[in-house]
Amino acid sequence: MRIMSWNCRGLGKSSAVLKCQKKAQELKPNILFLMETRLTKGKGKQVWDKCGFFDGWEIPKVGFGRGLILAWMPRQSLVLVFASEHLIHISLLDNKQNPLSITFVYGHPNHAKRDLVWQQLKSLKDLSHPNWLCIGDFNQVLNSQDKMSFNQGNIVGANLLQQVIDDLHLCDLMATGQRYTWINNREDEDLVMERLDRAFATVEWVNMYPLHSLRNLPIIHSDHGPILLDLEIRGPFRKRPFRFEHMWISHPTCHDLIKQSWNLISSGSRATQLRNKLSNVRKNIFEWNRRVFGRVETEIQEKQAQLEVLQNSISSIGDAKAEKNPYDGD
Repeated sequence: MRIMSWNCRGLGKSSAVLKCQKKAQELKPNILFLMETRLTKGKGKQVWDKCGFFDGWEIPKVGFGRGLILAWMPRQSLVLVFASEHLIHISLLDNKQNPLSITFVYGHPNHAKRDLVWQQLKSLKDLSHPNWLCIGDFNQVLNSQDKMSFNQGNIVGANLLQQVIDDLHLCDLMATGQRYTWINNREDEDLVMERLDRAFATVEWVNMYPLHSLRNLPIIHSDHGPILLDLEIRGPFRKRPFRFEHMWISHPTCHDLIKQSWNLISSGSRATQLRNKLSNVRKNIFEWNRRVFGRVETEIQEKQAQLEVLQNSISSIGDAKAEKNPYDGD
């Protein structure tokens, strides 16, 4: 089972939904948790449908901000136990039919109100299975190692969250990838990066999933990077089903390629001819995509790897300027 948690900072524009769709198709999570969707009631279903999910649950925006989406695939047999503006708590069976509980967390952006969320989180212990996972954007650093700033100050609120984690006997799951999961997108000495997105779990959960893997992904499209949790080692790679990509339409040779491929002369019944035409289109456009766009996809992967290195190596104002312009010189 794979869980993706991402503070996407708004899904009101079609371009933002498309980026979310691309991310879901690339990472293939079984459960998707999105925060700060900024959507009105009823809009969440459009998002999880476009991202390819079977069903979901939404918490509409409050004022101009917030909003949550939890979406899942058909295989995930889950029950919604509790939902609020900041917490969604579910019970479910994993892929091996083991029971567990998951609390998806969006910490209050206001320091003064954050402890109310932590107390609400504590109250969920009685509703949770011993195999309990908490994951999301906690909006809170726990220590100085969670923060990079050229103007170091006091860390407010860390002791309150740490006390709740201790009271609930939760373990902080170690992550690979990005050191920080949030950036304030300011310039030079005003730049701040923090680890706000993370996961905690009970000892029972850790023992149940000793091969779990938590990854902090590069910060792209939002001021937060997604975090990706695999409960167990993923199976061997399976070839992705054919999907028509919107970017293909923009290429001047796409229309003629499809037309020529569709005009294939084929014998047999109408159903057989239709199958052969579709197969021919799929085969030819797959080869065409590899020739025309293959290098683009490779370059995107290379740029993301470059960005990850830059974001992890910031220790001076010069580094911060380089992170702002990672593609200079190309």
